[in-house]
Amino acid sequence: MTDAQDQLRQVRADLRTLYRRVPWSAEPLDAWETHENDWRQASRPASPGWDPQGAAEIARLRKREFELATAIVTHSYWNEFADA
Repeated sequence: MTDAQDQLRQVRADLRTLYRRVPWSAEPLDAWETHENDWRQASRPASPGWDPQGAAEIARLRKREFELATAIVTHSYWNEFADA
């Protein structure tokens, strides 16, 4: 289980790095900003969307993250504890 936890930490670090490289939106979207009277101003530049290579890598890492998280939370180690 500890190997899976280490792998999960690495996959999540890889995802964070990849998310910093790709545009903010997975799909192409126009730039936007909130109305001047909104309580909190926010805006985003136009996004070309993720390229197919980036999208495929993110999908692969997300799938691996799910597999590892499932292996960890369903590991037999947790059966040693009494139900709350």
